Amino acid sequence: MSNIQRFIIKLSLFAFPILGLNFLLISLGFRYTEKNSYIIKKLANQDVEKGAINFIFLGTSRTDCAIDPQAFENTFKSMGINAHAINLGIDGANAYLGLRLAGDKIKHYDYAVIEVFPGNPIKKESPLLKEESPAAKANSFLSYYSNKIFVLQKGYSLFMFANKRIPVFYSYSHTNGFFELKQNNNPVAIQKEKEKWAGYMERAAEDTATFFQAYMEYTDFIRHAFSDAKTRLIFLVMPVDGESRYYQQKLFDRENTVTILKTAFPTAVFISSQKVPSLSTVKTFEDSHLDGQNASVYSKILVNLFASDSTLDIRRSE
Repeated sequence: MSNIQRFIIKLSLFAFPILGLNFLLISLGFRYTEKNSYIIKKLANQDVEKGAINFIFLGTSRTDCAIDPQAFENTFKSMGINAHAINLGIDGANAYLGLRLAGDKIKHYDYAVIEVFPGNPIKKESPLLKEESPAAKANSFLSYYSNKIFVLQKGYSLFMFANKRIPVFYSYSHTNGFFELKQNNNPVAIQKEKEKWAGYMERAAEDTATFFQAYMEYTDFIRHAFSDAKTRLIFLVMPVDGESRYYQQKLFDRENTVTILKTAFPTAVFISSQKVPSLSTVKTFEDSHLDGQNASVYSKILVNLFASDSTLDIRRSE
C-alpha cells in the first residue's frame, strides 16, 4: 500500500464521522447561515419579476426576521394573485441603507414597504456601501453557501445553541432575504435578551438628541429615490413587546416620527403592528423580533391587510 493510499484512508477515517455528524445536524433541523454582504447586495441589485406584483421590504433586523416572502407569495397565490417579494431588512441598519443599496432598481417595484423605526433614520456609514475587492466578494459568496452545507464550521455558535446559552436554536438566511430564527425554550436566555433590547431602547429614549433635521433629510431622500416612479409606499411599524414597546412609543411621541412621515407622504399607507388587532396578536419571543413560525403568520396577515385595502388596489397591477 502506497503512502498516498494510506493518507487517503486516514483522511477518510477522520472525515467520515465529521461529515456524518454534519449530515445528522442538518437532518435534525439545525441550520446556520448569516445574511452577509453577498446576499444583501444580490437582493438589492436583482431585477423585479416580470408579470408579477413586486414588493420590497426595507428596514432593520425586525423586518429581517419578520417578513417571510415565501409565505407572503403563497398567500397571494391562494387569492389568484401572482406576487413576488424580497426582504431587504438589514441587521444593525435601517431602510435608508437598503434604499441606497437598491439605487434606481427601487423604482421598478410596485410596492415598497418601509419600516418605521425610532431614532436617527440616517446612517450614512456602512461597510456595505464600500466597494469590495474580488477576493472579499469571493469569500462572502463562499461563506454564504458553505455555511448552508457544512454547519459544523460554526462550532462555537453550535455549542452556544446546544447549551441554550442564547435565545435562538438556529438562524438561517434564505435566498429571498428572510432571516429565519428558531427560538430556544430557555427562559433565562430569553429574559436576558429582553433586558438587552429594553436597555437599548431605554438609552435611546433618555438621549436628548433630536432627529428632526435627519427626518427632513430622510423624507427628501425617499422622495428622490422614488421620483418618477409608480411605486406605492407603505410604512410599517414592526412588532415589539414589553418594555421595548413602551420606550419605542416614547421615542415616537418625542420625535413625532409618524406625523412627520404622514405629512411628507399623505398618499402612503401607514400600518402599526401594535394598533391593528390581527397583527397585535403576533408576539415577539424576546420583545423585539419574531421567530420563523410567527414570521410566517405575520406575513400572511399582512397579505390579507394589503389585499383588503382598497387604496392599495393590489389587483390593479396584475
